[in-house]
Amino acid sequence: MDKIHDPDGRPWISKPVRVEDYFQDFRQTVHNEKPLRDTTDLKAKWMMKSMGLEDKELFSKLEEVMKVDHLTVPDEVEAMQISDPINDNIHGSSIPKFYKTPIPPEASGQLKTLALQSTWLTKTKNDKAAKQRRKRQSKHDNDHWFQAEKPPAEYKNWDLVDRAVVFCVRIYRPFKHLAPHQYGQTSVKYSQEVWLLGNHTLADLRDKVWCPADLNVVGAQQVDTVDRPAVRAMDRYKSSMMYVEGTFYVDKRGKDNIDYSEVIRHWTESDPKREVGPFTTDTMETTRLDSLTIRLGYPYLYQHQGNHEHLVSFIDVRLLGPMDPQRVTDYPLIRSMGSQQSRYCMVCQTCIAVWVTMDNTKVPEDPYFFCGLCYKNYNFVDKKRVGSFKEYRYFDVNTI
Repeated sequence: MDKIHDPDGRPWISKPVRVEDYFQDFRQTVHNEKPLRDTTDLKAKWMMKSMGLEDKELFSKLEEVMKVDHLTVPDEVEAMQISDPINDNIHGSSIPKFYKTPIPPEASGQLKTLALQSTWLTKTKNDKAAKQRRKRQSKHDNDHWFQAEKPPAEYKNWDLVDRAVVFCVRIYRPFKHLAPHQYGQTSVKYSQEVWLLGNHTLADLRDKVWCPADLNVVGAQQVDTVDRPAVRAMDRYKSSMMYVEGTFYVDKRGKDNIDYSEVIRHWTESDPKREVGPFTTDTMETTRLDSLTIRLGYPYLYQHQGNHEHLVSFIDVRLLGPMDPQRVTDYPLIRSMGSQQSRYCMVCQTCIAVWVTMDNTKVPEDPYFFCGLCYKNYNFVDKKRVGSFKEYRYFDVNTI
């Protein structure tokens, strides 16, 4: 797989890390360095112990020198205004995200970050393409991550803080791979960021993936009724698979689940000249996250509903901190959602589509998407079907 993804040419991909061994040593190092479990309000004696100081007079002088008041200077720029985590008091497009404090020209020239920012703003003042490129390169392509931030917990769980391991995983939307000579949209955007603890399994991660393909209605009955709900694909086709570092993890919780990796392993073994593999297999429901060997930033695979594929990447693995959610039951946690472009009705261009037709003789495109009202008014007269077409329920990504 490294021949395809070339991790050596992508600096954001880390070296392989065996999570359990790494954090066992790191957790012990943190424990040895902390004077107390609760470090939210350290007293002077614990601060001295942490710093290795025994002279109280020297420590008092140090406290005097390090006062925050000494950092205040005349004409200081006002502090930055952050978004309200729960949108309770600060909301509306008229509320600025930052205080509009003018930055002196001399600061823009002396501080390298401001100088580069000023140069970039000047060069791209009328260049929309440059701004789009910068947005694609940003870690967060919208404000959802910041707006979804929960207020800090009032009570800290010191049995978890600096002890439990948090896995930050991003699931990406499926995209169509294009050959070098083809044209089209090739940017990869994440759909979810999920936080899990080390004791969670890959099956727990799989159950937190929201995908419209799981909601597709199977069979002739395409709508729910009071007496009989329609059958969803997630209830009929429960098979799924994840690929991480040379191992296919198969969901075997259902007796009828299929091993999607079998055909891939057979293909690699049938011709050694392909130089792919060898691969091993394991089960999702028995594989804990902290038992994995992973590379941060590396694109792994989640496959379900036959050939519906998502890239999955571990973007961060760290010890749980005091600002994180403090209850074990908070995890797995859907931390944020990525940018989601809705599919609108192709008739009114106003409402989100809920129906899609195939082989429709009355429309110029195939497939053709309708909202509920346009679907009924355009394809039926006096409750009788007009023309020939196949209809299916459509579930937009923003409605699940």
